[in-house]
Amino acid sequence: MNCSQARALLAIYRETKKNPQDSADLADHLTHCEACSAASAQYDLVGEHVRSMPTIEPSPDAHNRLMQALAAEHARFLQRTPSSTVSKPAPAFLAPYLQDVAHKLSPTETLRAFSSANTGPLPVIRPTRAHSSYRMNHIAILGLAASFLIVLMTGGLTALLLIARQGPSNSIAITSNTSIHQSSQVDTVPHTTLAAYPHVASAVANEDSIYYTAYNDDATSWMLEKLDNSNNQTSTPLLASSATNPLLVLGGNKDWLVWLQIDAPSQVKGKSTSPLAENKLEGSWSLHALSLRSNTATTTYDDAKSLLLHKDTFESVNTPSWINAPVQGLWFMQNRMLVTFIDAKGISHLVSYQLDGDKVSTTRELAHTKKGHVLTSPTATSDGTAIYWS
Repeated sequence: MNCSQARALLAIYRETKKNPQDSADLADHLTHCEACSAASAQYDLVGEHVRSMPTIEPSPDAHNRLMQALAAEHARFLQRTPSSTVSKPAPAFLAPYLQDVAHKLSPTETLRAFSSANTGPLPVIRPTRAHSSYRMNHIAILGLAASFLIVLMTGGLTALLLIARQGPSNSIAITSNTSIHQSSQVDTVPHTTLAAYPHVASAVANEDSIYYTAYNDDATSWMLEKLDNSNNQTSTPLLASSATNPLLVLGGNKDWLVWLQIDAPSQVKGKSTSPLAENKLEGSWSLHALSLRSNTATTTYDDAKSLLLHKDTFESVNTPSWINAPVQGLWFMQNRMLVTFIDAKGISHLVSYQLDGDKVSTTRELAHTKKGHVLTSPTATSDGTAIYWS
């Protein structure tokens, strides 16, 4: 027997006595091992100390208090349980204590105490009749509705008669400085010109000129042109050569003209469609600006070169579903221009371009958003001290 087995037998010394073989092996091991012999002596010393301690006796009234507690708990159980569900009687050993508890308990349940009392017949309690709410006759309701309708129709007819007497030549004044005119009061002036392309995609007016983009029947040739109203309604191409992809005029002032060019429309595998047919200007795009100051007596627009402001890619899968184009807004203020656009990753940017002479001297990003948010409609005060966007 080794020391581990000997220590295990010492821990269960009472069970070891029942097995003579284990007791003999343990005694033989203790005679040869001093460590286990010392451990056995320690166990014996602890046992002697425990046996020498005085006997713990319960309190004399412990039994009486236990029975009273059981009786009180049983009484509370009977109070909480309906009498029809109590099938077993109270234990016999609790009967004396239940009587003491019954005398001590206060009549907390009024209904139980009242049902067990000797009383006379209860008086008949007659229910009070609730006052019925006033109900309007349905004929009266119809009369009120008809009266209201007649008043409403009379007021509307009176307003129509007043408008008819005033005639369409007068404007309806909203405030002292604002008025709304009917479409018949707006003077329309048709403009005709001889152009190389029959379809117009976009246009913007500036003083006596109209700048527009036009394309052919199959949308494979595009041109940016200027219609001069003061020069016999003639159209002048503004680009040295036509473009094969869409051109869209975004805006301009007396000095600059800005347009969007789709450089390479995205191609869907097994499908070849025009960007206009899908109503999505997807693919690589570029933002161009043309200085209108170069239109002098010796310089023509054919010789003028446009400025490339920005170049990127527009993918509708990276933008909200209501976004169809990469540029969401443009605004001119003095010699600056504000543009909001979305890059290839779906991030929206607000960029300011400083326009000096015939060039863009400074480009500065003012704001950008997280993917899924869009900056649009940039505006500013006339002096450029405050900039707004949505």
